[in-house]
Amino acid sequence: MTELSLEESLSMFMAEIAKRLDKNTNFNKKIRAFTEFALRNQKASIKAWKFKNLFSELKKMTLPSLNHLNDDYWDELKETDGEKDLEAHYTNAKPHGKALP
Repeated sequence: MTELSLEESLSMFMAEIAKRLDKNTNFNKKIRAFTEFALRNQKASIKAWKFKNLFSELKKMTLPSLNHLNDDYWDELKETDGEKDLEAHYTNAKPHGKALP
């Protein structure tokens, strides 16, 4: 086996270091890409979870309904200006001196 000169040994050593550095750089790029991918997925999951919670809260809310009004009130509405009475109902006013049901 022939002995390598100092220059040849140093040249081989530097080539091996460059190869390992390139391999590590590619590995680091893959790790970075995977991490960014995972973070995007996590953000999407959090947004979906927040939307689900918001939607479930909205489902718990009820909108004002006229179904609870009794027949007497509807009869009275027919005899008076209905729009004013409905507006009063939604603002909790007391038209004609009577409290709304």
